[in-house]
Amino acid sequence: MNKLIFTTSWDDGYPLDKKLLSFLIKYNIKGTFYIPLQNKERQVMKRNYIKKIYSLGMEIGSHTLTHPILTKIDENQAQHELIESKKKLEEIIKKPVISFCYPKGKANPNLLNLVKKAGYKLARSTVLFHTNLKFDPFYAYYNSFFQTFLFVLFETTN
Repeated sequence: MNKLIFTTSWDDGYPLDKKLLSFLIKYNIKGTFYIPLQNKERQVMKRNYIKKIYSLGMEIGSHTLTHPILTKIDENQAQHELIESKKKLEEIIKKPVISFCYPKGKANPNLLNLVKKAGYKLARSTVLFHTNLKFDPFYAYYNSFFQTFLFVLFETTN
């Protein structure tokens, strides 16, 4: 028997995501919130709210420490962003953070390797209207037109 799992994902940790959270809960929809801990461009969620989102059954994923475009910084800075954001989010939710989202969807083969080395199990990016049957868990695509990622998994049960 196959079990269909449906989830959504949301980037940047905007404080306005609180309204989104109430919608997801109302309709029993799971989501992954990719949250940077700082962002020069705008406010991000406070740590206590990150903890609350997780306690309500949502996944917390990393979106770097300060939301830089990783392809525009050096490798040591990128590694720091990946490792420290994962570590700090894990301190907040007291559980492993396994997923990562590339800021602005920008990635390259070197970054994919850094994400793997940092201990993430998967990462996603943004590619407009793209479908690919050759799934790479470190470069999953989503439809940026809708600003949501629909990740469908089939789980075979015995």
